Amino acid sequence: MAIDRESALRKARENLKEALKEKDFIIINAVNTIEDLVKMINMLFERLEEWNKLFYPSFKSKNIEMYCEKIIQGDLVNTMVEISEKDKKQLFNMAKETLRMIELKNSIEEYTNEITNKLAPNVSYLIGPELTAKLIASSGGIKKMGMVPASTIQVIGAEKALFKHLKTGSNPPKHGLIFQFAAIGKAPKKKRGKIARTVASKIVIAARADAFTKNFIAKELKEKMEIKINKILRS
Repeated sequence: MAIDRESALRKARENLKEALKEKDFIIINAVNTIEDLVKMINMLFERLEEWNKLFYPSFKSKNIEMYCEKIIQGDLVNTMVEISEKDKKQLFNMAKETLRMIELKNSIEEYTNEITNKLAPNVSYLIGPELTAKLIASSGGIKKMGMVPASTIQVIGAEKALFKHLKTGSNPPKHGLIFQFAAIGKAPKKKRGKIARTVASKIVIAARADAFTKNFIAKELKEKMEIKINKILRS
C-alpha cells in the first residue's frame, strides 16, 4: 500500500509539474479569480455606498478607489443624522477591505499578464495580454485555442447568444470576448462583424504559432491586421 501511495503521489507531482510548465493552468485559475474578485468588489462597494449614504447622502462617486479613500480620510461632510464612532469604524473597515481587494485584483492581473506574455507572446502582441488570458481561459488552454477555427474564436464568450440562435433562430452573435479589443468595440456597429472576423483569423494564426511552432510572427500579423481593419473602416 505504501508503494502504491508513493507511486500515486509521484505521478500527481509529475502531472502538476506538467500543468505548471504549460502555464495554462495558472492563467485559467488566475482569470477566474480576477472575475470573482471583480464581482466581490462591486458587491461590497454597493453595500458600502448604501450604508455610507445614510450619513453622507450628498457624497457620490463612481470611482470606487476615490470613494473608499474619502471614507478612510474621514473628510466627508455630514448633512443628516449624527454618525457615531462605531459607525465610522465600520465604514472605515469596509472601505479598507474594498481597497485591499482591488489591490489584490491588480496584483493578480499584473502577474497574469506577465505569464500570458511568456506563454502566448504572439497573441499577446496582437491583442494585449489581458484579453489573451481571457481567451485562453475560455478556450481551455493555448493549444486548444490554436486548434479551433477562427469562427469559434470570434464568438468565445457569447455562448448564451449562440445557444439562443441555435434554439430560436435569432440573429447569431458577431463577436464575444474579442469585442473588448478596441478596434472592434470602437468601430461603427455595421463594421464590427467584418473587423471581428479579421481579428479572429489573425488570433488563430498567432495562437498556433504560440502553441506549436514557437516562432514569433506577431509583428507581421499585426501589420496585416491593421491594414485590413483600416480598409474595412474606409469601405
